[in-house]
Amino acid sequence: FCDNQFAEGDYVDAQLRYRKAIKAAPDFAEAYFRRGQAMIALGQYDLAAEAIKQGLRLKPTWAISGNRLDDLYRDNDEAQEAHLVALLQELNKQPLNADLEFLVAWQMYFGGQRAGSQRHFEQAAQIAEDQRHLEGFLAVFEPQADQQQPMGRIDIEAAQLDNTRPKLQPDPIRVGAEF
Repeated sequence: FCDNQFAEGDYVDAQLRYRKAIKAAPDFAEAYFRRGQAMIALGQYDLAAEAIKQGLRLKPTWAISGNRLDDLYRDNDEAQEAHLVALLQELNKQPLNADLEFLVAWQMYFGGQRAGSQRHFEQAAQIAEDQRHLEGFLAVFEPQADQQQPMGRIDIEAAQLDNTRPKLQPDPIRVGAEF
């Protein structure tokens, strides 16, 4: 691929090469994701959303792929942050644009800010006409039925003495921990 062009900031050439890759291998989802990322970098958000959605139609499990934007941006943290800031600014101008909300969530999710991306995926789902591209991401945030959340220690004696006191106290070791 042409990830070197992307990492060097040559987003025009990168997106052209990704487009050629798509023509050569139209069933290769990753080319769509990478072209979408190049389009984000160029501020062409409609085309970015279209490319990424096409990639998700081909590979709906991409949310659990373990991929990160660092693979494309490499050491260019400033560019990655600038692209997220530009997306957020555009979203402020168009707060009911489901594609922009999705792209912000995408950028955050694969940029290592998964917890922060959840709100944007959920907001995109509320305003999007078609939610299929969001399903895999939303499923990541749903609690699984077979996974019990830590409840904390039960303070039975205190609860019996004072009914106004909560019966469960947070376990100080687990509060705020991510699993």
